[in-house]
Amino acid sequence: MTAELTQQLMQIVTSERNPVATLTLDGDISFVNSSALSAIDTKFEGVVGKKLWDCPWWDGDSSRQATVQQFFQQATSGETTLLNIQCVTQFGLRWLECCISAVRNEQGDITCFLIDGRDIESLKSAKTDLYKSEQRYKMLFENARHPVMLMNGNVILDCSDATATTLGYNSKHDIIGLHPADISPGKQSDGQDSRQKADDLIDVALQTGSNAFDWHHQRKNGEVFPAEVLITRIDTDEGPLIHGLWIDVSDRKLIEAKLADSELKYKTLFNNSVDAFSLVNDKERILDCNMAYVELFGYQKVEEIIGMCPLDLSALTQPDGRNSREVGHKWMKKIFNKGSLRFEWYGKGKNGKEFPIEIVSSTLIIDGETMLYSTLRDISDLKQSKQLLLASEKKYKTLFHDTVEASLLVDSKKQIVDCNQAAVELFGYSRRDDLLGRSPTELSPPTQPNGLPSVQEGLKLIEITIREGSQRFDWYHQRKNGQVFPVEVVSTVVVIDDEPILQTTLRDISRAKELEARLEGMAYYDALTNLPNRRLFVDRFSQAKAHAKRTKTKLAICFLDLDNFKPVNDEYGHEVGDKLLVMVAERIKDCIREEDTVSRQGGDEFNLLLTGIKSQTECEQSLQRVVQALQEPYLIDDVSHHISASIGAVIAQESDKDLDDLIRCADHAMYRAKASGRNRFQFYKANIPYREGI
Repeated sequence: MTAELTQQLMQIVTSERNPVATLTLDGDISFVNSSALSAIDTKFEGVVGKKLWDCPWWDGDSSRQATVQQFFQQATSGETTLLNIQCVTQFGLRWLECCISAVRNEQGDITCFLIDGRDIESLKSAKTDLYKSEQRYKMLFENARHPVMLMNGNVILDCSDATATTLGYNSKHDIIGLHPADISPGKQSDGQDSRQKADDLIDVALQTGSNAFDWHHQRKNGEVFPAEVLITRIDTDEGPLIHGLWIDVSDRKLIEAKLADSELKYKTLFNNSVDAFSLVNDKERILDCNMAYVELFGYQKVEEIIGMCPLDLSALTQPDGRNSREVGHKWMKKIFNKGSLRFEWYGKGKNGKEFPIEIVSSTLIIDGETMLYSTLRDISDLKQSKQLLLASEKKYKTLFHDTVEASLLVDSKKQIVDCNQAAVELFGYSRRDDLLGRSPTELSPPTQPNGLPSVQEGLKLIEITIREGSQRFDWYHQRKNGQVFPVEVVSTVVVIDDEPILQTTLRDISRAKELEARLEGMAYYDALTNLPNRRLFVDRFSQAKAHAKRTKTKLAICFLDLDNFKPVNDEYGHEVGDKLLVMVAERIKDCIREEDTVSRQGGDEFNLLLTGIKSQTECEQSLQRVVQALQEPYLIDDVSHHISASIGAVIAQESDKDLDDLIRCADHAMYRAKASGRNRFQFYKANIPYREGI
């Protein structure tokens, strides 16, 4: 190489910002520029003259010499070769991409080799981050609580284990490769062919980006059930894919169907449903809503919502830029005319936060007035489904801690390793640290309603959940102040760092339990006296009849009618009459045994069921106590009232008829008691005509 060419080469090498070096044909370093020296934090003299593969800053194995010589051969043949090496630099280990080319003189002879380096550490790091992100998505996909599917067109490429479980298959591999119609009935509820309709809905998602709709799936055992589906287009290097998320809404559909049964059932379900409901009149004012609706928008009381316009709870503009009020007025008018509509909307909470909701509105006629009955559901999670594909652990933690439902993470040692603020507040504590490290059984009363110890039952349920993968059950927890309350527990196993973790959601169901108790009381007890009603009396009779047969004893059916009750009720009013009936009920209960039953049949009539009777004399003694107790004065509002009772009784035999026949016999005997002067009891005699002498 001439001196002039050598000088030009050195100028080029020296001016390069990237690390550059020249090598002799034997692999000796003949020159390095300042960028290279700075990168490896050494001096010119410490590098020049050394073999490239002997340099201490090249981190690698003993095959470095062979690697360099191989690349020299390729460069000699005219190829420009790339060599990735990991260097020890002042910034730590970093990856460099080295381009090796041969330098020739005017005669075409190779005089040296030129190495031009490029820092590719960021590229390597980006590839590593992408791999980790893919692994996180895979974990979220496979451990999703709800069924999730990935499709190429109309062919299922992959699905979560929850999909196979929900559809009743042993493995997700039984589903991969199927068409969505293969896990659906032949036709949908609207009569359309499932295969054709699925293809059409997928085409809409491919064209618009997403599509939400109702669908009917079919389990392996043939059971058909409704689902809500959101499918989203995902663009990849290989082309667009379809990400599908669906939820089994069988329970909610059943609830919606039962709303029409009765006003009482409607109101109960309306107020206690976890879905948000509202009623809007033709003036676009909210007439009623449930607590789920109130909480959805961040308010405290139903009264804060009543009278508002639904558009007051909407974002100023929708995602497409349209003004919410202009669009909202048109849509409500359309629903009133069309009858029903399903659409997505962006609402705004009391705190100003905007969030997406799915609204299903239909018209109802109540008292001759047309109303809009709407179901609202926060679909923020569904909207974020596409983003979750590449979400990081930090995003998951944010979702976990900000959810309004109480959530716990419990490790294999049965200890709480994480919880959200909703869980802290649910248990009445002020800090997360108050819950961390404790077992869920420590936050429970000593025993559950079934009498079993909470520790024993709790650990057993945790073991079952870990073994089976998921579990839903009712449980009683205890707050910091000692208050015991019921919750619905939904627990799912997720594997994090090869350790099974229970992701547990708790929902306070105190209101539902209270309602259940009230409904049970209304079904079996008289509202005024709290005595058993006829329904419970019939049940008690069946039990007593079986007991009498086993113990060789008898039972008596008695019909009691108050004497002179009507004059008191007419003269002093129903309020005094009601108080008198309550006092009568208490006196009768005091006169009979705990195993006996007194039931109010209506008005001033009562039935008695006396069990374990060995003789008629024993029965007479019980009835005499009742007659004497009821003839004593009743002091109500400083006024003394006097009434008495006439009682008819019949002792049942093994061959006797049913309860209605026995009550008629007792009624017959009661009228004989009244005819005999009242304030007494009579036993039924078959040879005396019905109501003789009345």
